[in-house]
Parts: sequence; C-alpha cells; structure tokens
Amino acid sequence: MDALAHAVESYIGTFRTEYSDAKAVEAVQGIKAYLKRAYDNGGGTRRPGRGMLLASHNAGISFTRGFVGYVHSIAHTLGSVYNMPHGLAIAITMPYVLEACGEASMAPLGGSWPSAAASRRREPGTKRPPWPSSIGSRN
Repeated sequence: MDALAHAVESYIGTFRTEYSDAKAVEAVQGIKAYLKRAYDNGGGTRRPGRGMLLASHNAGISFTRGFVGYVHSIAHTLGSVYNMPHGLAIAITMPYVLEACGEASMAPLGGSWPSAAASRRREPGTKRPPWPSSIGSRN
C-alpha cells in the first residue's frame, strides 16, 4: 500500500515532472502485475518478489521529486497515535483523501479512477463505515 500511495500521491501532486510521472506509472503497473503473486509466493528472490521490489523502487523515485501529501500526513499521525502499521494507515486513509480532494486528485489519474470513486460514493445522509475496533482508541 505504501508504494502504491507513493506513486499515486506523486502523480497527482503539484511538483510532478514527466520523469516522476513515468516512474509512478511504472510503479503502479508493477504493483498491479506482481503484488498478489508476490504475496502468494512469499516475495523473496522469486520473480514476483523482484517485480514488487522494482515497483517499490520506482514509486520511491517518483515521490522523491513529486512528493507525497495528505495521505501520508494523516497516515503518519494515525500510526503514531494509534500504534498502527504504516501500510494499514495508508490503506484506510487514501480513499478518503482522494474523495475529499475530488476532481483535483481524480483528473490527473483519468481512465477508470473517477468512475471507481463515483461507485464508492455514499448516498447523502449515510454514515461512513465504523472505525475498526482492532485499531484501538486514544482513550
């Protein structure tokens, strides 16, 4: 999740460049191709593990120039306050931040991203899913 967030945040950021965009796209393509297989095979030196390593590397290159934003800012706070793993904090935070940023975050992504976000939208007056009890509470 962290590598995916690095690539997406870099790609929609205001400091993006052609090079950081290219690395972000390579990262997302690699994550899409290798994440499940790497998980199923335990990563390591097998091809899926190497594919995820390269995807993560490309995501790192992309955000070194393009930077990360609100997703990481909020996720770092969640991690420190609730002792939550970083990837989990990213997974929880990213959909809400992208939705809150609306068209500003969806426009650069193009393709199926806007329709995917629209399919997730709640009807007015409906509540967000409850806070996962496994995360704990500050109190």
